[in-house]
Amino acid sequence: MKIMLIEDDYLLSRAIESYLNKYDISSFLDGRSTLNSLDNMYDVFIIDIDIPEINGIELLTEIKYRYKDSYTIMISATTEIDTIEEAYTIGCNDYMKKPFNVKELKLKLENLNKKFSNEISLSTDLKLIKNLSKLVYKENKNIDLTLNELNLLNLLIKNRGKIVNYQTIINSIWEYENESNQVRQLVNRLKRKMPEDIIKNRRNQGYIIK
Repeated sequence: MKIMLIEDDYLLSRAIESYLNKYDISSFLDGRSTLNSLDNMYDVFIIDIDIPEINGIELLTEIKYRYKDSYTIMISATTEIDTIEEAYTIGCNDYMKKPFNVKELKLKLENLNKKFSNEISLSTDLKLIKNLSKLVYKENKNIDLTLNELNLLNLLIKNRGKIVNYQTIINSIWEYENESNQVRQLVNRLKRKMPEDIIKNRRNQGYIIK
């Protein structure tokens, strides 16, 4: 499970990193540096509300805009119910009030990790390791994907056995209106990386993984 931690208290950030060392965790001390790293795929975001430059509420809004299905945990010393309510309204999944026991955070993540489907089998030899956001072929060959390629693959897997039309792909992958030839280019790039021809084209309809 890949985790992004945004906490401006350096000592607390290091303590959390140390306690969660079994996970793939990246930490940031402010909102602006976080924004510059959002092109990378993460499963969980742990966000301090009171961070400098871009506050946690603004950052949460941007994260949920880009990654609607991301799991977010807000942390803060604030007891202002309006701020907490705003965070939940935007889409945060959990809130922890400082000071908190880091072990409690670890327990929450362990429970969450059990809910993540670890492996999705695409064929006998090809698997998507979802909580590591990577493709593995024959157990030892990693296949690097861009964010858009990974999002497309996840969309096709989510609708496995169904044709996903061009407009659905456009709405899911891009933040702006796009053309079907851009979809074809993205699909072709993904297919070239796949060692097996598992993505099928349905002329004038879309794409499917069976």
